[in-house]
Amino acid sequence: MTKPLLPYSVSFDLASVPDTGRELILAPSAEIRRRIAAWAKVSVLEALDASIRIARLGENYYFYEGRFDAALVQTCAITLEPVHTKIARDVRRVYCVQPRTRQVKPVAPPHDADEETEHVDGSVVDLAAPLLEELSLAIDPYLRAPGAGFAVSGAGIRAKEGPFTALKQLKDFETPAAKSRKS
Repeated sequence: MTKPLLPYSVSFDLASVPDTGRELILAPSAEIRRRIAAWAKVSVLEALDASIRIARLGENYYFYEGRFDAALVQTCAITLEPVHTKIARDVRRVYCVQPRTRQVKPVAPPHDADEETEHVDGSVVDLAAPLLEELSLAIDPYLRAPGAGFAVSGAGIRAKEGPFTALKQLKDFETPAAKSRKS
């Protein structure tokens, strides 16, 4: 199974992380934000700013911690009008760099590495991939504009009766054959 191509990628060599860690800022250009918007199926990605910190957890283990803020325009699922949305999320990953030769045993994870460790071949990772993954998960696919809703007609079940009223009516309903057997 191949990974889908992402519209934004920032390669980073984990081997270059000093003992004190490394901090990075990502702010894609307008053209890249346009490609991300098309990929995420939103009208416009007005802004995407991220700060990332990478630190060593132990031999072959690295901690990725980031935060992004995004401003985007989506289409209301009901009115089809544009809706401005802001999303802010924290992103965390633990990477384990796999040894290049399979004969070498991997080092045991440090005590603070969780079971969600992502194993990578080689020391180069994509810093933008976790951000895009979290952004795509945070986007509401059925966003409604404030006050947008469907009008409910008076026919059928009234709100006070609740959704199970119709089921109760079906349970209490007697067919003509059942009525004739009772008499």
